[in-house]
Amino acid sequence: MTEQNNSQEFRPRDKSFKSRFSTLGLRALVALAGIPLMLGMAYLGGFWLAGLVAALSFLGLWEFYGLARAKGLFPLTWWGMTGGLLLILYLSLRWQLLLALLVLWLLLVMSRMVFRDEVEEALSRIGITIMGVLYIPFLFGHMLLLRTDYSFTGYKLLFFSMALVWLCDTGAYFAGMILGKHPLAPHISPKKSIEGLIGGLLVTIVAAVLLQRWWLWEISILDSLIMAAGAVVLGTLGDLVESLFKRDASVKDAGNLLPGHGGILDRFDSMLFVIPFVYWYFRLFVIG
Repeated sequence: MTEQNNSQEFRPRDKSFKSRFSTLGLRALVALAGIPLMLGMAYLGGFWLAGLVAALSFLGLWEFYGLARAKGLFPLTWWGMTGGLLLILYLSLRWQLLLALLVLWLLLVMSRMVFRDEVEEALSRIGITIMGVLYIPFLFGHMLLLRTDYSFTGYKLLFFSMALVWLCDTGAYFAGMILGKHPLAPHISPKKSIEGLIGGLLVTIVAAVLLQRWWLWEISILDSLIMAAGAVVLGTLGDLVESLFKRDASVKDAGNLLPGHGGILDRFDSMLFVIPFVYWYFRLFVIG
């Protein structure tokens, strides 16, 4: 597809307000149901949060392997699901036996096709299987690390991270539809605009200041602003990475589980990048 064709494809302002907001009510209903559930699981932590992370990882990994199949690749789906489960269990419980089993899983998944005397597409099948586990359960698993490594502050950091992602998405959504003229990444996601990115940044910065002042006073205002800016950059990258995979596989959505949003990956692509950033920033630069 030529650059000219992509630039012509980006026409968010040509749509009527009715078409722009046609799915807004459905999206809002899903958000109103899902956000309290996620915040509740984050607050409870332990088994509850581990169950949520496992469910998101399982569904997200299933969608990712579906994208791979749409592209003509053939991941070792159930091997990947097993590896993802072992990884989530290890991040939740920190048992050395689970880490040993995870290493054994890695050795076996790389050796599976040797045992079966299969050569064709060995590199792509094994590679996409392992990549899926690293992309989804490993990154999702940082929700467990963020919650458990910092006790009650971890819950506040997890809430902070999720709030930044949701508010950035909301700001970018409305700013992009109302003001969007200049495409951000026309070859990957033609509907995303620079105006939307700026709108998301402004909303996120304001939210970070208010949350630091009234909720997360354990960190400085500078740290909250750095994490907010990082959330915008990393969240946008996470969104674009998932859009890249979908465009390469020639599909519109990764799934259809969430009405108005698409699949798990469509809804949580930004969070997959933001929560690991917040965890490691806090670990390296706040508590040292």
